[in-house]
Amino acid sequence: MGHEDIVTKLPEDAILLASSKKVKNQAFRFMNKPIYCTQFHPELTKADLKKRMQTYPQYVHKILGISQKEFLENRCFNTKHTTKLISLFFQEYLNNIN
Repeated sequence: MGHEDIVTKLPEDAILLASSKKVKNQAFRFMNKPIYCTQFHPELTKADLKKRMQTYPQYVHKILGISQKEFLENRCFNTKHTTKLISLFFQEYLNNIN
């Protein structure tokens, strides 16, 4: 959202790990390499995201077509899985490192 760029086609040696309705290639990795990529910030908390959107309010309207107030009050929330995402990723990665 902030950088306004997107990977629309994966490189030939990439494996898709996650996708969404809005972004087909949300997360991917490269075969036989310890390189993982995401097109989102899994480390951001709700408070971090709110702070960023208050700093850059133009992104909310430009990308979502709603006001900053609408975003902050109705669309910015924690999910039960986000706080565990990075630790689950590292756990899975370390289990499959062989």
